Amino acid sequence: MRILLFLILTIIIKTTHSLSLAIDAEFMCLSIEWNHLPEAFLIYAQGKPTGQINPFSINLIRNLAAGVRYQGSPTLRIGGNSATLMWWSRSNVTRPPTTNLTVAPITLGLMDRIATATNSRLVPDISMLLPDPAVTTDFVKTGLLANINYRNLLAIELGNEPEIWVRKGFRPENWTYTSDYINEFITFTNKITNDIPTIPKTYFWGPAMSTMGNLTTFIASNQPSINGFSFHRYALSGCTDDPKLVNLPLLLQDPYPTSYNFLFNAVNAATTISGVGLNGKNLVAGEINSVSCGGVDGVSNVFGAAIWGLDNFLTLADLSIRKVCVHGAQGNFRSTAASDHSYGPWISDLHENVVNVRPIYYSMLFFNRIIGSANSTVRQANFTILDPTALPPQPVDASTTPTPPNIKLWLVKNGNGGYTFVILHKDLGLPAVDLLINATSLQVSGDNAAMVERMTAANVYSKTGIRVAGMTLDGSTDGRPVGKWQTEIVRANSADELYRITVDTGTVAVMYLAGAGPGGPVGATSFSARSSSCDSILVTMLLFICWMAL
Repeated sequence: MRILLFLILTIIIKTTHSLSLAIDAEFMCLSIEWNHLPEAFLIYAQGKPTGQINPFSINLIRNLAAGVRYQGSPTLRIGGNSATLMWWSRSNVTRPPTTNLTVAPITLGLMDRIATATNSRLVPDISMLLPDPAVTTDFVKTGLLANINYRNLLAIELGNEPEIWVRKGFRPENWTYTSDYINEFITFTNKITNDIPTIPKTYFWGPAMSTMGNLTTFIASNQPSINGFSFHRYALSGCTDDPKLVNLPLLLQDPYPTSYNFLFNAVNAATTISGVGLNGKNLVAGEINSVSCGGVDGVSNVFGAAIWGLDNFLTLADLSIRKVCVHGAQGNFRSTAASDHSYGPWISDLHENVVNVRPIYYSMLFFNRIIGSANSTVRQANFTILDPTALPPQPVDASTTPTPPNIKLWLVKNGNGGYTFVILHKDLGLPAVDLLINATSLQVSGDNAAMVERMTAANVYSKTGIRVAGMTLDGSTDGRPVGKWQTEIVRANSADELYRITVDTGTVAVMYLAGAGPGGPVGATSFSARSSSCDSILVTMLLFICWMAL
């Protein structure tokens, strides 16, 4: 039997009002461990880095910049767990035995070379392992500023996940991150800015805290040195072998409406305490990815993670998060790097000097392409189910509301003009959906043509064969997408003035309306800007889902 699911959506958007702040062209960011930086960017020979930068990796960053018409380039945050255990090789202080990673001038020079080649800016995440700030101040002065062009630096992040320092043995049992860390942070920033007058006093990120911590007291401290309140979040924990806790259908349910409540609960509580809240400062996702503890095979390294990533980035943009740093680019010496479970945007095979581009990178690529330029805004579009009985069978419980289909809709008002619909079909229990979009109120000139691009793969468990608008990094020799740029042109039906597109299960479709949309292939070096004089938009969307019952 065929069952028809009918949904209707009506949205009114004024161009003078949006639920998100303007999205910065440098919203996208890469987070890379100090020890993984050479692996992710250098060519290796006989197991050692040659010092020669791999142009493939550089072009992966340039592709992201191309998506926003080169109005910005991704930020590079260098840090993570390695930041706590790093040690400056030129330090005159006796090295603590707990430090297991040496940072030398050549590493800092590499950071500078990458930033210069990509027009990116850097956020070095540096150690607070010793409570005395003198060592850290010396690293900033004789390390960072002596080896990195100042214009390539965006900020300095102090420490990493202080909420676990006592458990890791980095601080004594009576130490608390809610008070002692704040006092140390103030001591460090005062020492650095007093000893190095060229460092602005509003130049720092912190506390780099995971969801196990609490940002409230740090935000409430209202420190003038803070530029960005940084937090970490992973959708699932990979620190377990229980498949019930880590699997792809569970990942595709994320983000939930409450996934980021911890942020705004902290902001609201801090406002109550201090009376100022964020006080004009930014919230920054300093480290984010699908599955913690390095990722899980079949979850973090498959196409479903790309769908999750795009939905998550749009969610964070809607919440007016300033910057999102995707963690994990690295390398290894396994010839089967394509099967590695890591969540990284790319993994370099250091035997063959082959870069394996991972699913999460495609979501970064498509996100920048969707926003198209600086100053775009985004909001989620909610739909209403008119006939719940048409859903697949639900548990028999009169008090239970039927579970809505896991289909996410986003509306982007593009900074370069026009509107973009993003449809993510994340419901693995439902087939393709047909969407009818009434856009009669759009002031579209000409034949009312709209362009559609898609992100696809053979299925959500695919590790390769991922394509954005028909183009892929599989088979690329230089880090630029290959294949034919594929778009669809849809026009409103002359009888009912409705646009119709179909979205397959486990895929993403993007419809560019009223002048929005890229002007060339994915990763192209130039784009043609478009504009629109539309003042408002009334969109009615009808979704029909045909479900085949056995």
